[in-house]
Amino acid sequence: MSYANLGPIPMGSRNGDGLLRGATLFDMGRSVAIIVCAGLLAAIYHMALEETRSFAHNIRLRAQYRRSRHDALLVALLGSPIEAHLQHELLESSDAFKTSMNMLADPLVATGNKAYLREAIREAMGSQE
Repeated sequence: MSYANLGPIPMGSRNGDGLLRGATLFDMGRSVAIIVCAGLLAAIYHMALEETRSFAHNIRLRAQYRRSRHDALLVALLGSPIEAHLQHELLESSDAFKTSMNMLADPLVATGNKAYLREAIREAMGSQE
């Protein structure tokens, strides 16, 4: 079946034959404006859809990175001789990296524990110093 042989497409009370050849210049301009606006709307929709997909994908990637970093720090820190209440705090946190950074800034945490924290962060992040 060929779409070329279907004949004119009905458009309300008019057919598609004289769509861009209206009775007046105003009718022709209105037809062109409708077509241009439809094209702009489709382009804007497509751009918004792609930006939303990209944004959601980046959020998923960041969450995956954060989870893997959390697990790596827990593995490194729970096997170290840091104090039990610090290990408990790390286990209860949803982001061990942020918690360990806060512990490094806390003046109440002992210097020996801070050294273990720094070493675990370097190991988890792959830093060579």
